[in-house]
Amino acid sequence: MPLSIPSSPPLILTPLIRHPAAPRIPAVVLALLRKSCEKLIRSDTTFSVTFSPLLCPAGKNFLWTLKPYWWEVSPGQWDCDQPQGQSQLQKLSLAISDLTLGSVYLPDISQKCRLRAEELLRVFFVDPETRMDPRVMYAQTNPGQVERGGDRAFIIACRYLLLVTQSLPHLSIPPALNTALREWFTEHVDWMESSPQGQEAKGYGNNITIWYHAVLATHRAHLYPTKSVALAHTAFSELQLAHPAPAQFFARELARTRPRHYVLFTLEPLFLLATQTAHPDFSASYPGSTQPELDQVWGERTRLPQWVVAYLGELVSFAKTVQPGKIETTLEGSGRYEARLAWFERMLDRWAGRKVGLAQPKGEGWSKGWDDHARVMWEMI
Repeated sequence: MPLSIPSSPPLILTPLIRHPAAPRIPAVVLALLRKSCEKLIRSDTTFSVTFSPLLCPAGKNFLWTLKPYWWEVSPGQWDCDQPQGQSQLQKLSLAISDLTLGSVYLPDISQKCRLRAEELLRVFFVDPETRMDPRVMYAQTNPGQVERGGDRAFIIACRYLLLVTQSLPHLSIPPALNTALREWFTEHVDWMESSPQGQEAKGYGNNITIWYHAVLATHRAHLYPTKSVALAHTAFSELQLAHPAPAQFFARELARTRPRHYVLFTLEPLFLLATQTAHPDFSASYPGSTQPELDQVWGERTRLPQWVVAYLGELVSFAKTVQPGKIETTLEGSGRYEARLAWFERMLDRWAGRKVGLAQPKGEGWSKGWDDHARVMWEMI
């Protein structure tokens, strides 16, 4: 049975690759960012896995998600993330991303954005009653078998947290809160590297492994940026050496029932991982630069190693040839697949120093098009 078309395309998580204070952002995009930030500032809503309708039986502070990922709640009506802990995590991460951008690009409400972000961060990560436990051992558990814990797919459930560690370097927060957040993410990274679930994700081999490396590299970049570059280089080069040809790289995803979906879902973390192979001080090397000066820098020098950009280019070229599976013919047809693939082409153009267009992402294939957050992030590429 063909899959139906959602009202908006799924969000593509992208790296924050532009200079934090320099890119020209069109007024229409700044207006979207302002709309989101002002809504968050006015709201008294906070986020926590402890606010989920279904709490983890092993302890309310654990992120809890259940298998299967999708549930048929009524005939033909499917829903995901039944406990809703993942929804709390994702809403928090998106809010922090928007508020951070607001603190940088909207000077008149910058302080309000920062203070609201601090409030949300304290509730989700710090306050004992509401903080999420950094160990994600109960993500993707089987119903009735919570005591056995989850599996490798924990990384999919918590991947949005990388939006938080991407944002923190650009968000001026009090030292005590910064210390608490560093302690939380240090424990989270230690768990990812040492737990059975983390080891399973690292060695599984398909998009789960790449998401594992991408999330880990993004968190490491915040915790210890210099060391993280070498680790990201190693992870990326090992992936390339193991799969030198695009057909090899995508082999497991192409064999699935939704090849186009999984090709995109594999490119997404690989591009995030690629960003971490850049020198962490690149943007900081040009403090106070004017936009023309920064444009010249981008034109003369690629932020990422050339071999990384070249490999990504080969994968994207191959992705253009992938045909839809039977159940995704409608979902990924009529230009919708190409509209999502355009995000990766845009990132490649930026990294290669080519001119990046000002047009908004194509969303005509969906009834509501790209949501406001996606339209803002498109401009940040």
